[in-house]
Amino acid sequence: MDIIDILYGEHGMLLRILEALEEYEMPKQRWDTEIAACRMAARLMRSHADMEDELLFPALVGRSDYATVVLEDHKADHFVIRKLLREAERPGSGAPERLRELATAIRNHFEKEEGILFPMMRNAIPRGELEKLGEATRAYRRMEKYRKAPL
Repeated sequence: MDIIDILYGEHGMLLRILEALEEYEMPKQRWDTEIAACRMAARLMRSHADMEDELLFPALVGRSDYATVVLEDHKADHFVIRKLLREAERPGSGAPERLRELATAIRNHFEKEEGILFPMMRNAIPRGELEKLGEATRAYRRMEKYRKAPL
């Protein structure tokens, strides 16, 4: 399985989690539970973005001027999403609104990846290299359990 197939699978999982968080009606006195769920989703999303930053994006560097522009846009998206993740984890009122804003940013980012970045990678990077990146992704995930990821 190549890196793009793995990322499509992670997108699906993360979108299902976001949908579940958005659909769940949390009483105000139980926002601590919602914040805990947001923290779990945030950890998964950070892990996904970190893996893209470390493995996926470097594979496209220097492939074309257009790839450079697309990568800069995606890095900017990651910056915004990380900021929204920190805000979504804050306790207090407004948690549902912050979660909706975060979910919208993540969905928009995934649409850009699936509509622009992934097809670009399929055209620019040989299949064997994508497979090797898939192997590196699996190794990254195995090693991740030994690293202390920030909450």
